Amino acid sequence: MRYTSEYLMPAEWEKHEATWLSWPVNKETWPGEKISATEIVFAKMIYYLSHSEKVRINLLTDQKEQDRIMSLLTRENVLMDEVTFYPNKSNDAWCRDHGPIFVRDRQGKKVITNWEYNAWGGKYLPFDDDNRIPASIAGMLSYPIVSPGIILEGGSLDVNGKGTLLTTRSCLLNKNRNPHLTRKQIEEYLHRYLGATNILWLGEGVVGDDTDGHVDDIS
Repeated sequence: MRYTSEYLMPAEWEKHEATWLSWPVNKETWPGEKISATEIVFAKMIYYLSHSEKVRINLLTDQKEQDRIMSLLTRENVLMDEVTFYPNKSNDAWCRDHGPIFVRDRQGKKVITNWEYNAWGGKYLPFDDDNRIPASIAGMLSYPIVSPGIILEGGSLDVNGKGTLLTTRSCLLNKNRNPHLTRKQIEEYLHRYLGATNILWLGEGVVGDDTDGHVDDIS
């Protein structure tokens, strides 16, 4: 490849400082009592995370609601000293897809890549608040940020931290993402911003999945 990469995305299993989550707030996704049940699942997940790393949660709400959520986490024995809330408004809870993708530059410094997000091809409106989250996080934490300018969700790829990247044609080449780009052009973005030098294109993900075949659905 003639183009060069300034960044490298670390492998998912590498040591990291924190896990980012977006607290579930969308009552259309979880109608009725389902949102309460979903909150309990999140609280249990945060319990396990907090015992091994920091947990950073996107949540923009009033103090009364935040106190209620903190009480829920406390009842689940979450280590609250490891949990920080960030006042980022979200449309839904899929932070893996709309949140920032952290990479390292050539000096080893952390950089946020701010990809565009359109709720898996415009399936669920609105998504503008989700799309703003990476840039907001970069500002709050004073991280440098680069914005490739194309649509890409975190769940659409996996990397080994040494240049190999897995993705699916059904998702990343889908016309509801970046219809103006060819496969070669998308590969250039993956190389330039994620350090991918060996890109493996799988065919289809899980049939009927709203993501059009995220690679993280494939075992």
